[in-house]
Amino acid sequence: LLSRGLGDLYKRQIFNSQAKDKQVNGFINSRDTRDQLQQGIVLNADKASQLGLDLSFSGAFSSGWGVAMDYNYIANAELDNDLFTPASVTNLDATFINLNGELVSSGLDLSPTLVGESGSRLPFTPKHLLILKSNYYHQFANFGLNLFGSLSYQSEMESGFSQQSATIDSANQVNLGASLLWDNLGLTFWVNNVTNENISNENNAAPDAVNTSGPRLDQNYLGSGQSSIIALPRVFGITMNLEL
Repeated sequence: LLSRGLGDLYKRQIFNSQAKDKQVNGFINSRDTRDQLQQGIVLNADKASQLGLDLSFSGAFSSGWGVAMDYNYIANAELDNDLFTPASVTNLDATFINLNGELVSSGLDLSPTLVGESGSRLPFTPKHLLILKSNYYHQFANFGLNLFGSLSYQSEMESGFSQQSATIDSANQVNLGASLLWDNLGLTFWVNNVTNENISNENNAAPDAVNTSGPRLDQNYLGSGQSSIIALPRVFGITMNLEL
């Protein structure tokens, strides 16, 4: 549904999408006798569905000041059928000699294993997504000034179906900038990810006997399937545009 006011645009939309062969994260067990790891893979789920609400707004509150907002509420994002790992494959077995000179077997156990039950929420699918943008422009005698900024937010989400997955905390990102504009020259000063110096949103899960590839935060190692890279670290920059 679209609505228009004085220079404003509103959009309200309910969506219900169905996906076939939806790609999701999964795990298969390793028979590696050295450390008993789980190996991450990408699986094709038979069917998956999403139901939610999309609200957006764009407009101007006063001369030179513009704003825009987009909000998504994803109520349901789930598997429509049980998801299993592929059937057994026998030609992945391999042998190697360990440090003790012993010949041991290594390989991947691809026996069908339940990864996610029907109705399980899809990985990396937060319930709330919000983006706010604003800019202000003013024309001076010899140049123009444009101030702009944005805020993005996502609620917490899961990194997978398996017990080896992690809950990824909610996160936000703030970007700010200013542009000086002349007839044929523009200079933009900007900073991205103002409030966060880190490159990712970490959880505090620790490695254990099963999940030996878990994050070791003291070594800046985030592990496999244990965190989500949400943004670049804080970055400062200057951009110049010149029209010849």
